[in-house]
Amino acid sequence: MAILMPENARLFGLTIRPTSVILVGSSGDRLPMRGETHLNVSTKTKSTTTTALVVTNAGKNLLGRSEIVSLGLLKQCSFAEAQFDPIQEFPKLSTGLGTMPGVFKINLRENAVPYCLYVPRTIPAGL
Repeated sequence: MAILMPENARLFGLTIRPTSVILVGSSGDRLPMRGETHLNVSTKTKSTTTTALVVTNAGKNLLGRSEIVSLGLLKQCSFAEAQFDPIQEFPKLSTGLGTMPGVFKINLRENAVPYCLYVPRTIPAGL
């Protein structure tokens, strides 16, 4: 799925239909939806059709992973090979426990609340 800004849907004259999809942001809040539309997306050599969710206040248009892969914008691989051996190239960085010398102090605000985000992130590609 793709994310589309409402002004772009109007600009291209796309018909926005109601949707049952609920999007939730990384904060856990629901994103305000206008609906969904069908969208044809293409590069010079490939094209695909997708459902785009029209999201109010979307800062950018975004392609989903399936559209990015089908358009050949991103190739997935299961491993990566280094052209050099980083352990041999930088031996001082690859020994010990990875501790830094000296004493460090981290200053926090008085009312700081711990927060952790476990949302998988992918590389979004703007339309």
